[in-house]
Amino acid sequence: MTAFKSRREVIIIGAGAGGLWLNFRLAEAGVDVMLLDRQNRAGRKLLISGGGKCNVTNLSVSCSNYIGDNPDFCGHALARTAPRDVLNFLDGHGISWEERELGQIFLKRGAEDLRDLLLRLGERHGRLPLLGREVLAVRRTAEGFELKTSSGIFIASKLVLATGSPAWPSCGADASGLALARSLGHVLVPPRPALTPLAMPKDWPLKDLAGISAVVGISIQKAGAKSYTLPLMLTHRGISGPAALQVSSWRNAGDAVVIDWLPGDTCETIFEGSGAGRVLVANLLSRKLPPRLVRALVPDSLGGRKTAELSRKDRDNISESVHRYELLPLEPDFSKAEACRGGVDTAEICPHSMQSRLAPGLFFVGEVMDVCGELGGYNLHWAWASAEAALLGCLGRGQYR
Repeated sequence: MTAFKSRREVIIIGAGAGGLWLNFRLAEAGVDVMLLDRQNRAGRKLLISGGGKCNVTNLSVSCSNYIGDNPDFCGHALARTAPRDVLNFLDGHGISWEERELGQIFLKRGAEDLRDLLLRLGERHGRLPLLGREVLAVRRTAEGFELKTSSGIFIASKLVLATGSPAWPSCGADASGLALARSLGHVLVPPRPALTPLAMPKDWPLKDLAGISAVVGISIQKAGAKSYTLPLMLTHRGISGPAALQVSSWRNAGDAVVIDWLPGDTCETIFEGSGAGRVLVANLLSRKLPPRLVRALVPDSLGGRKTAELSRKDRDNISESVHRYELLPLEPDFSKAEACRGGVDTAEICPHSMQSRLAPGLFFVGEVMDVCGELGGYNLHWAWASAEAALLGCLGRGQYR
């Protein structure tokens, strides 16, 4: 008995944000496209992004917002698909949005509106995703690519891997797309968790301060490290909140995290304030920081003294603890990571078309590549921008280099 085979011009693996976008865009262009996903629900990660409100883009997007071995790789795609293009798309389809702090764009109603729109646009051209189809293996053939799946053999002239990364496994994410890319000859930059809370050892010094939050300056203890000023929350296990998530993406094994608990201020200025010399150090700092945190940062031998009684060395020690407080987190796993560093090496991908330099006809979209966006809508914007670049590549309009 002959095994079932289905032939298409383009097959996309992965019904996440980028895969859904590329599916309807190719269908609009009249391409015979098929979208496969092993999950039984499309866009699962999209639905919970931004707390369900979907941080679809950011008004300020550049290569500096992305992490990878070759951060300039993003430049061509970002220049082709700007934040305004995404907003025009939303406006044109009646999806309302709002700007929040730091240029972040969220949907007013929820992520489901966008997911459903992408599905409807594909359905308009008869191209709904085929769900519950796991791709077990892919091989190159004279005709293009042959996919062995849980429901038969699929053949395509062009193949797009939009499979995402191992981040957010509770949404069904895994490393299957990376395994497929490797099987087709691509080198992988080792995947690492990104945009994740940072757990600390059980005996870490702030372990009893769960629930305290503050806007802090935060960076990695490394020359030239990027720093952020964002909210941080102390938890029973470690540090969380936007500050922790941002810095986690830049951190390598063994890197200490450095926290400035009073960004934009200095202990020296506080100590020299009018009447400060007669005030106990702990009381003075508690005007700026939660008292429990002050007690953890400054030993009683210093916190219980008046500011005027401090020596220069005492002041320097307090300032060091407040402005350059070091923590050494445990190495994170993917269980709570919202994104992934690493993936398919972008040196092997054309930045204009997202086409493989090793296997013509093979394309990549989104987080499967070694491109990790910062917190703030950058990863979803990369999904749209890379899908648009792959669209031109699949249509033969993307410059190949």
